[in-house]
Amino acid sequence: MYGAVLGKHKHISLKELELVQPTNITISQNIVLFDTKKPELLSKLAGIIKWGKCITKKDITPVDIIGTNERDFGKEVKKEGLTRRFKEVDPTKTDLEVKEKGKEYLVIEENIIAIEGYQDISLYEAIDFEKPVNSMKIGMMPAKLTHMMINMGMSQCHDDDDITVYDPFVGLGTTAFLVNYLGYDCIASDIDVTAMKQNTQRWQEQDLAQKEKRITVFKHDIFEPLKKPFLQHVNLIVTEGWLWPIITEKTGDKEIYQAQDDIVKLYKAFFENINSFYEYITVVCTIPIHQWTASYVKESLEEWLNDNKVNYEFVEEVYKRPKQKVGRQILIIKK
Repeated sequence: MYGAVLGKHKHISLKELELVQPTNITISQNIVLFDTKKPELLSKLAGIIKWGKCITKKDITPVDIIGTNERDFGKEVKKEGLTRRFKEVDPTKTDLEVKEKGKEYLVIEENIIAIEGYQDISLYEAIDFEKPVNSMKIGMMPAKLTHMMINMGMSQCHDDDDITVYDPFVGLGTTAFLVNYLGYDCIASDIDVTAMKQNTQRWQEQDLAQKEKRITVFKHDIFEPLKKPFLQHVNLIVTEGWLWPIITEKTGDKEIYQAQDDIVKLYKAFFENINSFYEYITVVCTIPIHQWTASYVKESLEEWLNDNKVNYEFVEEVYKRPKQKVGRQILIIKK
């Protein structure tokens, strides 16, 4: 059995966990226990803070320092001579001393989880903050969320040895760089790919880049049909369309509803293009959930999906940061 600490967006993290095909799932607070035949994929997950294997006390090997969420467990392990000292650790946080010099054990009910891996924050920092070109005009999808969406899509793809991912709203390049890092070919397009091309040059100079994998970039307006022959090799689309225009307290209701109508038109054009071009495809995208009219965009798009008999699923939880007026809800389409 294995265990993992879920991130702040619990339901999104659980959806991403499907990549490892978990069974016998139990959840206690923010810790999930499960069986899996694909534990090697746990290190690819973005939405869990830490993970490890369930062990018995006899499996604990001596180490200088131990981190644990249970003080009594720490005292007992120290008394038995298995560690010189222990520290109480919040399961949702990472203690650098324990991570670098010791071993962490989480005790949940009768289970001991020996932590084997931690969320790779440095990866997301490299992608989110180290792009040479950024723009306030482009709503940048957070790298961690993008990573989770890629994994959700991968869990739907049967031939994971031959994956090509396409992002038709690539913006600054977040999806492309994560796809490349994970070892897959990527195709990227947008109405303006100038910033993407400049950021790609910078990305390919980093050690994180998988240089043997292709990143193909071309200019395309989503309101125009898809025509490029190489797009036929795509089996997974991961993207985020236009989430919002700039809305302030002075923006009137008429302008807000017009902006949302424009967003719906863009997403419908995207859906229509994908639906007509691909016979089989998996799509993982986000749609905007606005604070002022939370259901308008979603209900409009659901109507289109139902009318066109498209198989789809919304992930229950909205991805939203504090003080943001626009959240993101993940939509999964399977054709």
